[in-house]
Amino acid sequence: MSRKVPRTLGRSDGTARSRRARFQTESRWCFMMTALVAVWVALTLGLIVLLIYRGTLTMHEDDQLFLDSAEDHMQREQQELISKMNRLTPWVRVCGAGSAVLLGIIAGTYLFTHMTQ
Repeated sequence: MSRKVPRTLGRSDGTARSRRARFQTESRWCFMMTALVAVWVALTLGLIVLLIYRGTLTMHEDDQLFLDSAEDHMQREQQELISKMNRLTPWVRVCGAGSAVLLGIIAGTYLFTHMTQ
């Protein structure tokens, strides 16, 4: 009695191709998520640094100044602090919004990918 062994190397049903396509899709997804997470981390670290810097600026800001002509330098210092904070505010908003949007994209992509599998 001779038994025939089925050939497994030359499958024509496409399972090897589907595994390869799935691997390529997963590696592409992994690369994309890694890049998104790296950009999110960079934006979030930038936001943290800006918030710390803004906090140190506001520590030196006074709410109310009573100045006479001898303390004009204090008024100039306060105006410089206010101008620095006004220049810093748009960057804080951009980094905060970018961080929030990227976090939403990362979470949405992760959920969508794992819900469809």
